[in-house]
Amino acid sequence: IIVALSIQYAWSQGIIDLSTGQVNNNLSTKPIYSSIVNENSSIITYEFNAAKITEDDLFPNTYNWQYEDFNVNHIQGEAAFPIKYDTFSYPQGTNIEVSVIEANYIDFYYELAPARQLIPENMSSNLSKEDILPIQPYSGISPNEIIEIDDQQTSQKTTTFWVKVSPVQYDYT
Repeated sequence: IIVALSIQYAWSQGIIDLSTGQVNNNLSTKPIYSSIVNENSSIITYEFNAAKITEDDLFPNTYNWQYEDFNVNHIQGEAAFPIKYDTFSYPQGTNIEVSVIEANYIDFYYELAPARQLIPENMSSNLSKEDILPIQPYSGISPNEIIEIDDQQTSQKTTTFWVKVSPVQYDYT
């Protein structure tokens, strides 16, 4: 997993090569996903090679960091960092834990835009700056974990886990 730590930088938009930091609009922003499943474990790998960076339309000098097939954080007062929920099902009673086996961190200097609340489909999505809570000051990084079990549900023979993948950690300072 390659994780990007965002802070602040200035430019308008493009696809950034995460290995060089250079703009290359010919790259795919879809992470490379692979899995190895055996009797006792599953190893899931995400490789993030490029990200689309766009200047926010409401908050000047802030940016949206995007990966194909990823959503964005919608918690008001937090940064709009990319997230994805993957689901995995195992036989009921299986001991499940998630951990990062290896990660390469790269520092980039962009101020992320604040998260927007989810808008129901039957409502207008024309938000103004006044409708969006700015990022609330905090120390450290957010989210704290790049991968974590978010929820689980058990049926008669199976337990389904929702694993939250957050490849960008944001430092407010």
